[in-house]
Amino acid sequence: MSTTTKSKNLVKVSVSDFPTFDGNQKNWKPFKREVTSTMGLLQLTSLLSVTKLTDIPGYTAKTISDPLYKTRNQEFYSILSKKLAKGNAASKVDAHLATMDGALVWKDMCDYYDFGGDKESRITSLIGDLTKHFLHPESHGGFDSYHNLFVEKCLELDNAGIKVPPAIQKTLFLEGIKDRAYEAVKDSCTSIDYDTAVDKLRTKAIALGKANSRSTTRKSNNRRNNNHNTNSNSQNSNQSNFKGDTSGTNPSGFSEQVWNDMSPANRKWIMEMKKEKGRIDYGQQYSTADRQSNNMNTSDQSDHDHQEQQEDSKSVSFADQ
Repeated sequence: MSTTTKSKNLVKVSVSDFPTFDGNQKNWKPFKREVTSTMGLLQLTSLLSVTKLTDIPGYTAKTISDPLYKTRNQEFYSILSKKLAKGNAASKVDAHLATMDGALVWKDMCDYYDFGGDKESRITSLIGDLTKHFLHPESHGGFDSYHNLFVEKCLELDNAGIKVPPAIQKTLFLEGIKDRAYEAVKDSCTSIDYDTAVDKLRTKAIALGKANSRSTTRKSNNRRNNNHNTNSNSQNSNQSNFKGDTSGTNPSGFSEQVWNDMSPANRKWIMEMKKEKGRIDYGQQYSTADRQSNNMNTSDQSDHDHQEQQEDSKSVSFADQ
């Protein structure tokens, strides 16, 4: 990032230092991470802290009492307006044109994109992912990829207000490892906590050369392997981390041994989450009109392109909070 310090409390940053966002859900996390980082360097993360309706009164009072803060907020709005101009998120900016309120634009974007649309549906999907997240011998990315995706799902649930207890995390994490090479280490993790278990398993993965393997086998695509129990659910090595497992004979979906070894509290938590997932799945509806409502008119794209080349060279001055 290119910045020039003008004085103790003034930092200059180019508009081009902020990323663009096309409104595509898969690009939201990198965009949010980069904007958060840039605003952090400018000590302006308070503009990103309006995350719920109860935050608005206090925030509004600050914009009234602090003219400089209001100016910074309007400059943030201008940056978002430019960086979202060509994508389906442009309507989020247009909704606050009258006030040029960047903080509220950011809140609306987080509300819409953080959970991929409907929050309850996203929670359902995340719970399903955790119970179907497996590490097979041929899983792409090896143990590190398995662990990273598992942590991401737990953090997303946490952000959605669903805290996965550490004991449940350990149970799900161990049960998801289907590679027999880890069996002995898994058995030794019964009496230790989740973090220690992860450390032990990663040590084993490194010893096996499977910590972050990129040369995963694709034999699971061959017919000759269709009868192999370990690979029978895997059609593509890049997607083998998320597969269903119906081997359990109890309602939980886990093997009888794992289910019996769980504490009553763990069993109760899992069954409640599965019950909630089923309830939401039964009534889940998707609206094509909603997905299309934010599509923007692209007839003036050439004008935007010309303006972008000129405006990216401009700078916006931010004052530290």
